[in-house]
Amino acid sequence: GISDASKEPEKTYSVDGFVEVLLEFIDQLNLHDALFIGHSMGGHLLLSASTKLNSASGFVIFGTPPLGSPPDMGKYFLPNPNMLLAYKSDLDREEINSLGSAYVQEDKTVPETIINDIARAHGAMRGYIGASMIPENLPNEVAIIESFKKPIAIFHGVDDQLVNGDYLKELNIPKLWQNEIQFIPNSGHSPQLENPEHFNRKLIDFTSQILN
Repeated sequence: GISDASKEPEKTYSVDGFVEVLLEFIDQLNLHDALFIGHSMGGHLLLSASTKLNSASGFVIFGTPPLGSPPDMGKYFLPNPNMLLAYKSDLDREEINSLGSAYVQEDKTVPETIINDIARAHGAMRGYIGASMIPENLPNEVAIIESFKKPIAIFHGVDDQLVNGDYLKELNIPKLWQNEIQFIPNSGHSPQLENPEHFNRKLIDFTSQILN
């Protein structure tokens, strides 16, 4: 966003730090019964926070492969050299463009909002969050999602360059909406931007079912 840089980056820019910020935000606005949606890293943070969101109406994640314990990154993610840039503190313009290209279908024009968001992000955040993602700091997201008591939908761009869609199909999630992963055609890691019509239709269908 456009918030100020953290005064305690080594604390705030971590999985636990971001989850703490998220939970405080929810408390401040009394959003405990909301439908929560997480994209990519946001989905991982949401899975971590979900154990304290017992009043939530439901959850949606996309671009987020739940991590097991110990994590097997080669199973969850597709090989893409641009992934390393997501955890590099200082990026030049070429690297920003390269990282942005990983968030959409291959050889597609990258929405300007993605480029702007990468450029605006506090560089130290990328370095610190990457350093915090060591196995002992990561929860068993597979165990969390398989024991969900609330409905959850998982969306996935068919042409995602980062997340392994075949892995998602292996998961056993009793509360999974429609008992299957919702694949979004003509989209990569950012289906909400690449194919918003299809994405929004799925989201509205899920919302209508769980809130009515």
